[in-house]
Amino acid sequence: MYGGTYVNTCNRCNRPLKDSASVKRGYGPKCWKKVQLEDEEQRKIYEPCTIAYAGLANHTMREIRKRVLQGDRTECRACGEPLETGEIQSYDHDGGLDLKGFGQPQWVYHQCSKCKHQLSIWKLRIDLSDLEKLKPSKSLKMVEAV
Repeated sequence: MYGGTYVNTCNRCNRPLKDSASVKRGYGPKCWKKVQLEDEEQRKIYEPCTIAYAGLANHTMREIRKRVLQGDRTECRACGEPLETGEIQSYDHDGGLDLKGFGQPQWVYHQCSKCKHQLSIWKLRIDLSDLEKLKPSKSLKMVEAV
């Protein structure tokens, strides 16, 4: 199904679709299996995202998206698609930002909905310091109770 209407050719190989299930799906049986395998591989690559507090992590990602859309860049550098159509995604990364709601530092990027180009958030020069977890100051000392 595409835009509310059914298509009669496969979205992957462009061959005619013969049964109603394939027409509804938009893929023939062989291509559908391939698409599912590709999706599973993508999940294995991008899913390892340790979320400690789902509500707080969702808030953090919504705030990052809002800041991206308010930034200087308005379209994908690869294809020109507006950034607002893309998604903000992240995965666990030792060199990432220690964001609120996540259990591990996150590498955050914008993925274009059209060409799938990935643009790292740090390249957009957006300040996210207030979204990072508070780190204890090294100058603070614990006072022992007497």
